[in-house]
Amino acid sequence: MPGFGGHRYDLQFPHGTPRPFKAAIGLFFANFVLNFFGDVWAEHYAPRYPGPAHLFPLHYKGSLVVFVPSWLGYYLEWGFWAHFILLAMLGLMAWSYVLSGRALTTPRDVSENSAH
Repeated sequence: MPGFGGHRYDLQFPHGTPRPFKAAIGLFFANFVLNFFGDVWAEHYAPRYPGPAHLFPLHYKGSLVVFVPSWLGYYLEWGFWAHFILLAMLGLMAWSYVLSGRALTTPRDVSENSAH
């Protein structure tokens, strides 16, 4: 984007990416996918009336209320916030790896990817 200032950094691991960092990235993306598809399923296919196994109400736009199992309801309610917690954890892990010397950051010029 022309006129947009700032620096970008590449995070490089000279001895390979550490397993905890790979696991955190996998958990981050798995949480996103499961939360997204769980929400789509609930909005389109969950029962509209409570039943013996579907007691947790989820409210959507247009006064749509669906009922899901309580474990799924709690996950869909809290999984959104867990995504941001995992993102912060990834940032803190990267920062920790840079401070300990296990990762290197190299600045990248912002203009190298812009199409002029």
